[in-house]
Amino acid sequence: IQKRWVTPERQFQKWIGITPKHYQRIIRVTNTRNSLKRNPDVDLVDLALKKGFTDQAHMTREFKQIAQITPKKYTKLLKI
Repeated sequence: IQKRWVTPERQFQKWIGITPKHYQRIIRVTNTRNSLKRNPDVDLVDLALKKGFTDQAHMTREFKQIAQITPKKYTKLLKI
């Protein structure tokens, strides 16, 4: 019987239930959200680049997909 080698990515997905890439996206959005909590007046373009997004539009898409709200709307909620 030949033993099949399992990739680290498949092991991660088996243990955690999501792909490593999806986990990384969640962590990046969480870090972005935490930065917005600390400084809701931060420039979103600067924050996007600082957090490793290609541009603000990329950050907005990822943020909305993971957090179910755009960064701009999120900062408005923080100011209420």
